[in-house]
Amino acid sequence: MKYPKMILFDYGHTLLYEPGWDSARGSAKLLKYAAKNPNHCTLEDVRKGSELIFGKHIENIRKIGYDISGQVGNKVLYEYLGIELEIPFENYMKIDNTNLAPDVVAQMIKNKFDF
Repeated sequence: MKYPKMILFDYGHTLLYEPGWDSARGSAKLLKYAAKNPNHCTLEDVRKGSELIFGKHIENIRKIGYDISGQVGNKVLYEYLGIELEIPFENYMKIDNTNLAPDVVAQMIKNKFDF
């Protein structure tokens, strides 16, 4: 087998995903950083909003051949709910995807590509 010089992936269900992945775990972590939550949104409100943003609106965008990253979708979701987080937007995904240790993810990659 000829090995590539480099592999790029986003751990966002494109090539690899965490077994038992549950978006609510990431949302619960992000809600801990809520600086403003004027509508007193709960984890259930975030779940329902996520279904609307990702399940309806982004899915319609994909049907016409475009895509929006999960990170941008999350930003739209929290803005839609009126939740302001005390962390920069760039850190949303870092917090959302920290359930597995880096060495576990590295082993998953190795197994996936038969290295």
